[in-house]
Amino acid sequence: MAAGCLLVAASVGSAKDPSRATGPVVPSHQIPPPTITAQSAVLIEGGTGDLLFAKNADAKRYPASLTKVLTAVVVLRHGGPSQLVRTGDAVARVGGTRVGLTPGEWVTATDLLTAMLVRSGNDAAVALAEHTGGSVADFSRMMNQTAEVLGATHSHFANPHGLHDSSHYSTAYDLAQIMRHGMQWPEIRRLVRQRSAVVASAENHSGTVLVNKNRLLDGYPGATGIKTGYTNAAGRCLAASARRDNREIIAVLLDAEKLWEDAEALLDWGFDNFEAVRLARKGKTSWRVPVLGGRVRELRAVAMEDVVVVAPKGERNSCSVEPLVPELRAPLERGQVVGRLRVRMFTGAVRYVALVSAERVERSVWARVTARGTALWGLAAVIFGLVGVAFYASAAQSARRRRRRLAAQVRRANSGRTR
Repeated sequence: MAAGCLLVAASVGSAKDPSRATGPVVPSHQIPPPTITAQSAVLIEGGTGDLLFAKNADAKRYPASLTKVLTAVVVLRHGGPSQLVRTGDAVARVGGTRVGLTPGEWVTATDLLTAMLVRSGNDAAVALAEHTGGSVADFSRMMNQTAEVLGATHSHFANPHGLHDSSHYSTAYDLAQIMRHGMQWPEIRRLVRQRSAVVASAENHSGTVLVNKNRLLDGYPGATGIKTGYTNAAGRCLAASARRDNREIIAVLLDAEKLWEDAEALLDWGFDNFEAVRLARKGKTSWRVPVLGGRVRELRAVAMEDVVVVAPKGERNSCSVEPLVPELRAPLERGQVVGRLRVRMFTGAVRYVALVSAERVERSVWARVTARGTALWGLAAVIFGLVGVAFYASAAQSARRRRRRLAAQVRRANSGRTR
């Protein structure tokens, strides 16, 4: 890692011990991080997932209504937003923030998602969970399966809304992964940036006006979401995102006394001190790599996807990309994977991107002749072997005949002497 890079150090706890807290971030003197009141916090680059800041990143915390983003992801993964949902009896029993649903209503999934993500309606979350999973318990199992796929391995979810349950917990880092994935769904991205919305049902045609509690949407430049949350046990929580200069960053703050001040300070720090660095363009940036037995001695290999990383401003050289290609032999097709790119981030972390051939490489004439010659020699060896076997069999048969004739002559001679 190049000198002068920011070092973000946050140990990761064991999945079997989700309560183990991590230490605070350890920055270099070049980029001191902001002081925040949140007990746990994470700042990541939205496009790449690179970790920029971590404080008690793997400490077990209650996520409150940040849970609802995962609920939305599970719902959308298992059905379209236009589906009709009939609310069950459980919508009348759930506590906390509600949007006034009653049992037996027909509501579109889109309106329920809106009520859940914009106004944080717990009754909307229950209605979606029962419709999607059959029951809250079965839906919770779906949530845990999805969380694990998304890399949230230190979490366990017991309900779709985030009301307190001792078995319902997550971490700042896990929630950041969930938020990053959630923002990749256009429906979720559209809803979490709405300051207000109107939803209607078959019984309430005029609609209900819902107001978002996320203050950043009104006052922070470039704010794009995501979700507020609060319970007595969880404290004040927020997943916040903002976009500037074609770059989005995501902050998760859990149990913060000065929630909005923390969020703005962390987002400002991320924008002021880091920049996106493009190391390769999909299908454009290329490397010449050797190929054996081809009509050309080299082929052009390109990245299968854009390679974009984040680095401290002025420290672009702290990131690098290196092609790793095994020995290649023709023929090779265009688009065939021929190796991979090793991408090294400013933190020293490494990830890999597939490297593909940008052209078709046929065998050289000599390689074809050699291949044919080898095949002919192989065929000749087989034929020679078969001939040898046939000759041996014929010779063996002739020897047996000679032995039989000789034996017959001996018997006749012995018979003559006896007479």
